[in-house]
This record gives sequence, structure tokens and C-alpha cells, in this order.
Amino acid sequence: MSGSHIKSDSMRIEDYDLFSHMDGGTLKSMTLDFQDFDRENPKVWEMFCRFAHEAIASGRKVLSASLIVERIRWEVFVVTSGDDFKINNNFRAFYARKFMREYPVHGEMFRTRKSEADAA
Repeated sequence: MSGSHIKSDSMRIEDYDLFSHMDGGTLKSMTLDFQDFDRENPKVWEMFCRFAHEAIASGRKVLSASLIVERIRWEVFVVTSGDDFKINNNFRAFYARKFMREYPVHGEMFRTRKSEADAA
């Protein structure tokens, strides 16, 4: 539809509980999957931190874990010639919380809502 607009405040990600449809076993599995992936792919965490700190240094006060994960995908796919890997989109919440735990001075960098990633 030409000329139609969606109010940006009408579709806030904070309004959605992405994990409410999952049972406890699935959530536990997701946490374990993240922990395995994170352990087996330390370069992902290094890039996540590097790109987050670049954004902070540029003056950004709020950041999206999705943006960082997409940048990681870009770097691996386009910039490097290394092995391909896939980052599960569900891991974004885990990486954001891990960053805020490890760098508490930037604890408000990522806007979050209640998630099973909080317990990871």
C-alpha cells in the first residue's frame, strides 16, 4: 500500500514474549544449545564484543543484538574466507545478556524483556 505508515511505537519488540510458547524442556535445550555454540565458537563472542564496543565508541547509547549478529554474519560471509557457520537467531538474547553481565557499565545498552536467556 502506497503511502501507508506503521507507527514505530505500535510494534515494539518489548511487547512480545518470544519464549512463552515453549515448554521447559525446549527452553533448557535452547540454553544448552547456546552454551555449546558459545564454547565451540569463541570468535563469535569476540566479534560480538568488538562490534558492540565499536558502537559504544561511536556514541551509541542503545544497541540491538540483532544488528550485531547480522554484522557478524556479514563479516564471516563477505569479509573473511573462513568456514561458514550459522548463528541461531534465538542466541541473540543470550549474547546480549552475556555482554551486559560481563560489561555491567553498559548494562542498559541492550533493551530486553523477560526471557529464558536471563537464567543462562
